[in-house]
Amino acid sequence: MHRPDTACLGPKQPLLTAALSLSRLIRRRLRIIADRWCTMEGSLVEVYRKCCRKDNFSRLESWFTKSFQTPANLIQVFVSPHSPGLNFDEICMASQVVSKTRKQLPQLGKLILQSLATLILDLSKEECQVPEDDKVRCYFIMMNLPVFQQASTYLIFSYLIRAVANLGHASWNEFYSLVKFHGPRTLSNVVPQLRQFVNARLDPGHKDLPPLDQCRWWIPLAAKILQCLHMAFVSTKAHRSGLKSSMFNCWRIDGAMLVSDFQAWISEGPNRKKGFGFSDYQFLISTSAKRNLLTCVSEEEMFTEAKKHLQAKVKNRQKLDPNIMLLEIKVRRSKLLEDSLEAIKDKRHELKKKLRVYFEGEEGIDLGGLSKEWFMLIVREIFHPECKLFVYNPETRLYWLDGAEKDNQSQLFLIGALMGLAIYNSTILNISFPRVLYKKLLSPPVLLGCSDDVDLGGIHATLDDLAEIDPTVAGGLQQLLDYDGDNFEGDFCLDFTISVPMRAGGVKCYTLKTDGQSIPVTKANRAEYVRRYTEFTVNRHVQKQFRALYKGFHHVCDTAALQLLSPDDLEAIICGENALDVKCLQKSCSYDPPFNISHPTIEMFWQVVVDLDTAKQQKFLLFVTGCDRIPVGGELALKIKKSAGDRASLPVAHTCFNELHLPEYGDKEEMKAKLLLAVENSEGFGIE
Repeated sequence: MHRPDTACLGPKQPLLTAALSLSRLIRRRLRIIADRWCTMEGSLVEVYRKCCRKDNFSRLESWFTKSFQTPANLIQVFVSPHSPGLNFDEICMASQVVSKTRKQLPQLGKLILQSLATLILDLSKEECQVPEDDKVRCYFIMMNLPVFQQASTYLIFSYLIRAVANLGHASWNEFYSLVKFHGPRTLSNVVPQLRQFVNARLDPGHKDLPPLDQCRWWIPLAAKILQCLHMAFVSTKAHRSGLKSSMFNCWRIDGAMLVSDFQAWISEGPNRKKGFGFSDYQFLISTSAKRNLLTCVSEEEMFTEAKKHLQAKVKNRQKLDPNIMLLEIKVRRSKLLEDSLEAIKDKRHELKKKLRVYFEGEEGIDLGGLSKEWFMLIVREIFHPECKLFVYNPETRLYWLDGAEKDNQSQLFLIGALMGLAIYNSTILNISFPRVLYKKLLSPPVLLGCSDDVDLGGIHATLDDLAEIDPTVAGGLQQLLDYDGDNFEGDFCLDFTISVPMRAGGVKCYTLKTDGQSIPVTKANRAEYVRRYTEFTVNRHVQKQFRALYKGFHHVCDTAALQLLSPDDLEAIICGENALDVKCLQKSCSYDPPFNISHPTIEMFWQVVVDLDTAKQQKFLLFVTGCDRIPVGGELALKIKKSAGDRASLPVAHTCFNELHLPEYGDKEEMKAKLLLAVENSEGFGIE
């Protein structure tokens, strides 16, 4: 930069130099002040520290009053000057300062709420001159403030909710864009407040809220905003940041309320009115509540099916079978898969009855335990390598359909029916499929027809879907898309074909499009290649095999309640949860006298179970319940009774009732030895 010659400046040079220096200093100071005003860590922290030093917090109260006084001030304080979004550090700091100064400024929280209420009312007026984009930013800031966590604030919160929900189309899209821009941080702030708001309003006995007749609009408008947030959750793939879709679940939507809502939703059909129903907002309903709804619907259908068969017998004057209400399956352990397949084939029109299983040559009445064992054993046999139904990926430890096997459709129908029977009989299956299989099972969620031209399980396949099946291949395709070199064709040498390994050795080549072997993959068409490759693997290659699986599942489980399920819901309901929380199990356990939570034998028992490694804990769970997984939601009612046997006896489990009969052992070592002996040798005996 050119600097003036000091000789040319004359005697005034020192004064001019000083003036320039002062000017630069003032500009620098002004920038610092502006930055501090626009960042909470500057202005608010500074004010707070000065107030603490002087033990006088009037200036802090003034700061908050001014910050929430006008839309312009609100935006100036909480919108980051360096990006179009919020400065969440400011919001967090404001919350912390309010919390830390409750003793010094007990009315500060109330003052902020009053200021927010005034702002909301002013912004909602027709004569409001605030630009629409600034309105949206103000509403977005207020939604993110952690001040609406008490029922006493819900009246003000409801007006903010109404203002946001009634935004025009363009403003609503702007609000959605802000949610997407901030992603997980906004979701973590706003969703819990809205969910708590809905749960509170669903409580009919809540004393701190207005009468229900005066605020019926609260839940529909809150649900609309939650739907916007859920769309952003899905779009931004927020689960990768550790958030779970269950954060949207409102626990009060369950039981009779959900059943009546669902029945009304179904009875109105596709032309239902635009009235509010929770069934239109499936993400608000927990997987546990959906499982309870499925159980209720399946029990009703079981009764209807049995009643239909009974009426047919009476009408035809046939002899009544005392077990007409049951689906009886008799199998040999040595021919488990064959006998099960034959039984399901012969009784395919009775699969909605209550299941009863009998093992040939064994005494015992199935009160649930034998059915659980049958499910467990048949799943184990189905996934045995010699069965050749699925391909195992050691990287994901998951199984996928084998598209090369063409003569396995009857067995796949059995597996689909087995999955449906598990839902209808509230049983958990230890199966390991990628999530995309459950996505396909819900496409469509209700079976529309069985003709060959119906696309069952066809989905818009993505690289994320492929990654669940084969992450190595999906990673390679992503590298293909990301490649930025100049010698694409020379480096990759690909055409529109795919080679699939065969079980017997060698590979089979398939074309991804007509004359694919003659079409090289280039930078220009690589996106098409990836799309066709993914579509082939997820849909086309396994179309016949999946069709059989789909038909088997929906032959049993064709309830309209499936429309409420997401792929994650369906997987959790069928497979349960793998992690056993011993403390949770201990808390839900009940005891028959003389046992109780403080009995020495019970204390020793839980010490032994807690000390077991994860594998042995799962075996213990299998021993007591007939399954090594727990139902979705972790609900498992275990009951412990005193055994009639002496100390030489082993513990005995009644899996149909989740009951454990436990002798009074002398010490912890004896307890552990006897329990592990029973657990390790339980299959076929030791359980009832």
